[in-house]
Amino acid sequence: MSCKIERHVIGKGLVAFRVIGRVTGEYVKVLRALLEQENGTLAIDLKNVWLVNGDAVKLLAMYESNGAQIKNCPLYIREWITREKEGGGSV
Repeated sequence: MSCKIERHVIGKGLVAFRVIGRVTGEYVKVLRALLEQENGTLAIDLKNVWLVNGDAVKLLAMYESNGAQIKNCPLYIREWITREKEGGGSV
């Protein structure tokens, strides 16, 4: 398994996506498409993510900047998202 994305409705207006595995390549596009379909408040749980690429980090940084909650984020991904939001981007 490269990546699994589960959608959960939590209460009224909150949708949580639990992402498992590696978010790279086509899976970034799949995650983007799923997130774009939502209208309410978003939470993205990264507890079981062990690998992301630059495109995934840009996507996560953009959604967090727009109000999505990034939960259970591994430290290296959190640091990369923070750099991306500050304009530093690459590792």
